[in-house]
Amino acid sequence: MSKSLRMEEVDGVTFELRPNLRHPTQAGRACLRNTPKLIERYNALAPELQGCNMVEVGIDQGGGTAYFTKLLRPKALLGIELSSEPVCSLQSFLEEHDKKKCVDVRWGVDQSDTQKVPELVQEVFGDEYLDVVVDDASHLYGPSVATFEMLFPRLRQAGVYI
Repeated sequence: MSKSLRMEEVDGVTFELRPNLRHPTQAGRACLRNTPKLIERYNALAPELQGCNMVEVGIDQGGGTAYFTKLLRPKALLGIELSSEPVCSLQSFLEEHDKKKCVDVRWGVDQSDTQKVPELVQEVFGDEYLDVVVDDASHLYGPSVATFEMLFPRLRQAGVYI
């Protein structure tokens, strides 16, 4: 293990910050594919976002979903992922740490699907506003703009879109 590997502990869970590595970490830890600078920004926003309504677009291996679940303790978190293959480590994490069933991950959903994405948001949140949207999906202009155009209007005034 690299000496420069950064760890972040939230509510008893250790996250390894591994922005360039996809493979899982050792047992008992979660892999978080974000930079330390981004994690610092999330931590700074956390106090005002406790109990939020959140959409996370782009789940990848689920480290971010696990992190947000512990850090923000969302009222509801909708995760959208293009891959139709559920991530076993995320499912196990949620079984253990999401006892209130606040997290709803939908697999096989294209972030630019202008019919499916709004349907899912309406299904999970009803007419409530969103407090946080994190788009860490395709990193392509077209799909990212489509996601923004669908979700930004649902964001509360002074909500956070990342």
